Amino acid sequence: MKKYLLFISLAVLVVAAAFTFREAITISGKVIDNTGSPVMGASILIKGSQKATTSNANGEFTITVPSKKTLLVVTSVGFDSKEVKVGDNLK
Repeated sequence: MKKYLLFISLAVLVVAAAFTFREAITISGKVIDNTGSPVMGASILIKGSQKATTSNANGEFTITVPSKKTLLVVTSVGFDSKEVKVGDNLK
């Protein structure tokens, strides 16, 4: 049975900057498994693009997204993938 990959956003809205009529947002988050343990090396991809990052040993990551409507796809070996809308997780 596959474990479920959970995505919990931490300090999500870190920096907001305007780029010619578009607002880029730098977000930070943490990837954990169903027991709350960090998932190291998880891929966090902006859906529909090639821009991605990976989680560190603590499951933490930072990525700049084009808007609050951005969908992130979180994947890791041995886990189900999960799509997360940035705007749903802003704090």
